[in-house]
Amino acid sequence: MTLCVALAIVTAVPSATRLLSWSAAGAFTAAVAFTAAVAFTAVVNVPINSATGRWDAHHPPADWEHTRARWERFQGVRSWLLLLGFVLVCAATNA
Repeated sequence: MTLCVALAIVTAVPSATRLLSWSAAGAFTAAVAFTAAVAFTAVVNVPINSATGRWDAHHPPADWEHTRARWERFQGVRSWLLLLGFVLVCAATNA
């Protein structure tokens, strides 16, 4: 995912010389979406993954369903951000 951020910026830089071009705006917006996805991963999903890896499968914590729902919610946000970034990079490279 970190590579997505870098590639979106690399896509945006050549078109940044054209002020307010769709290519630059789309690629920079894609970079923001990818950066947000990486941030959600680092701040929410990775800590939850680490915590659940230490759980006893036969005796999970009382709030395990809440933790799972929270992980799924942020996984959904992350997935949509990655899809948005992908679509914007595709549109920016074809503009």
